[in-house]
Amino acid sequence: MNINFVFGDNDPYINCLKENKRKVFFLVRYAGNAGDVLIRMATKEILKDLEITWSESIDAADIILWPGGSFSMWRSGIKTFKNLILKYPKKKFILGPSTLLQSVFMVKLQLSKFRKNIIGIFARDPNSMRYLNRGSFCKNVNIGLSHDVSFYYFGSQWVENYKKLSSEEYILAVFRNDLESEGCRNMLIRSLCQILPYEIGKKIYPVFNKSSYNDKCKSVKRRAKLKGAQLLIEEISKSDFNDYLNTILKAKEIHTDCLHVFILSAMLGKKVFAYKTAYDKLERIYFHSMKKIPGVVFA
Repeated sequence: MNINFVFGDNDPYINCLKENKRKVFFLVRYAGNAGDVLIRMATKEILKDLEITWSESIDAADIILWPGGSFSMWRSGIKTFKNLILKYPKKKFILGPSTLLQSVFMVKLQLSKFRKNIIGIFARDPNSMRYLNRGSFCKNVNIGLSHDVSFYYFGSQWVENYKKLSSEEYILAVFRNDLESEGCRNMLIRSLCQILPYEIGKKIYPVFNKSSYNDKCKSVKRRAKLKGAQLLIEEISKSDFNDYLNTILKAKEIHTDCLHVFILSAMLGKKVFAYKTAYDKLERIYFHSMKKIPGVVFA
């Protein structure tokens, strides 16, 4: 796979990995969904192509690599990252290309306490990069604007092989019903959900999201009826990765507000209708990394 196909000749994240290629890496497994599995898979491909060694043992590693994702949106991720630094104070850390929100990232993570442990922090969209540039904690830390690492598969043989298995059995709708959903766009609501214990918050998200979630489902149902097409509405992001991939492969078109359903569907050549989230995550990633990929419509 060509390291420069998506990321270009001077990507700061790739350069940071190259600068540390003599080190042994450990890839963090964090709580997430099938999209996070895709991020981890792509990260392994990058490390393999850069001839970087990674270990399944964190004790054997020199550098602990958090592969990226919606890092600052979920307290569990932030807590895990902080605990790893506290548990392994002699290790170095890299935070791969991520969405970084100022309110959570700067206040709760308090990275300034851990500057000496962190080699690099990378954004996957320009808005996140602006937050990094504002953070005084980033002094002496390698920062930069990269891309969601799943784009490493764009144009790859892996994608081309799966395209051959593609079919058009139904219209697929995959909509979130959590903190990142459109119903939580209001900053006050989002802040409230972040303050509350997770077990309480996850019961409240559907209340805020009910109206927008139902509207999206109704819209897709009307479209499927007009086209005389079978409709599948399913939150596949919580599925096993193979089931996730196969469900996308069988779809004629995909309607989603889930970032990696959006990315993977577009890379596989599907027609994709993208919907709003709590903080315009899909739009920001699209205009930064996906403009050359055809077949994307914003609903």
